[in-house]
Amino acid sequence: MTTFNRSCTTFSISRRYGVIYADPPWSFRNWSSKGTGRNAISHYDCLDFDALAALPIADLAADNCALFLWATDPLLRRAFDLIEAWGFEYKTVGFYWVKLNRAAKHSADYFTGLGYWTRANPEQCLLATRGKPPRQAKDVRRLVVERRREHSRKPDCVRERIERLVAGPYLELFARETKPGWDCWGNQLALFDHDHVPTRRQPSSLVDALEAAFSNPGTRQQD
Repeated sequence: MTTFNRSCTTFSISRRYGVIYADPPWSFRNWSSKGTGRNAISHYDCLDFDALAALPIADLAADNCALFLWATDPLLRRAFDLIEAWGFEYKTVGFYWVKLNRAAKHSADYFTGLGYWTRANPEQCLLATRGKPPRQAKDVRRLVVERRREHSRKPDCVRERIERLVAGPYLELFARETKPGWDCWGNQLALFDHDHVPTRRQPSSLVDALEAAFSNPGTRQQD
């Protein structure tokens, strides 16, 4: 059964966040077996839409809160539905990540991804709001051009740009590394850490909700 990282101190759900940053483990079924090795299910546990939508994310958001949500092209409609289910209103694309190859030697060495029609590259991080979170800076750029790393690992500079754009407190959901100044939660927390940040905290009731979601039939369990 999947176990979640409980090594950090839990805290009251009464804390509210000005920013929620999430890269959900979307469940996506390939049309054929050819792309299975590059499917998320080959790398980590996934959740279907109903399980994601049932999470108590609205309980974590401040009255004025910005949600940054990563979504792949085939699941955009589901992403908009999830934004609404979590109590937010879609505003715009926060970031477009143009992916370079891992060993890129120049800024135009673009990664060639999969695609049922055209071959994919950019991935978008949607921006939604609850209330009216103020924008702190006017020079934060949408375009991110960075190398690919491990499967689904996002560029570090996105968090840095979020910090410049919107005030915290900051919460990252489905995190796989810790970051100073952020509360982080994920069942692969600290997977990519060089130096684990020992002060990370996680909402205990959210942990319980996600454990229940991952134990539902149809979700892949770790060996």
